[in-house]
Amino acid sequence: MTRSEKEILLLDSDKNFKLLLEVIETVPSSKRGISIETQERDKNFRDVLMHLYEWHAMMERWHREGINGDIPFMPAPGYKWRNIGLLNMRIWENYQDVTLNQAIKKLKLSHERVMDLIKSHTNEQIMTKKQYKWTKTSNLYSYFAANTVDHYHWAIKKCEEIARFINFQSCPTCDKESKSESGFLSKLSSPARNALVHEGVDNLQKLSKYTEKEILKIHGIGPASLPTMRTLLEEEGLRFNK
Repeated sequence: MTRSEKEILLLDSDKNFKLLLEVIETVPSSKRGISIETQERDKNFRDVLMHLYEWHAMMERWHREGINGDIPFMPAPGYKWRNIGLLNMRIWENYQDVTLNQAIKKLKLSHERVMDLIKSHTNEQIMTKKQYKWTKTSNLYSYFAANTVDHYHWAIKKCEEIARFINFQSCPTCDKESKSESGFLSKLSSPARNALVHEGVDNLQKLSKYTEKEILKIHGIGPASLPTMRTLLEEEGLRFNK
């Protein structure tokens, strides 16, 4: 029997949600609160989970106000879709005092609430465009999927990156190997050193092939590492690529 789009959405959302939690569990519990050195907004598991949680809350508000016949402020009061970067930064700032355990509990509850919202509609209501005035030319499916299965997929990738660096940084053997690969690596912080080794950058010649912007895009490397890298390159008559 062929499953409906609604059934597939529910199944895939639950599957991705469980996978997300499993990724976090690959890191020892004592190290799950570690933040990695990165220029990106989300630096730890808590940041990623609370981002999901807040978008669940916005989805719930849109749905509640829309079903009541109102046109909700979207994505949030005071913000337009073109300002989504500012909104996401505000979300990040608002939850810096939340612990990872609190974040997990909150997200589990909000996930269940959004699943219940999906279940409360028929497949036709979810898939029909312009079924509700507040969804405008789109359908409910696009909003539900964006805040569940698709958002969870993004979160899984983010948490896999965070887990990989935490586990690599926490491995005494890996850290020892990375130090012995090349003299220049021993001059860098452990997160930056491990990040470069992970990328296969184990000598200054390879480092010089990167631009500074490209280096900063590597998870585990922050602006504080650049002066040391520049000095090490200069000592060998090298520099970052332009």
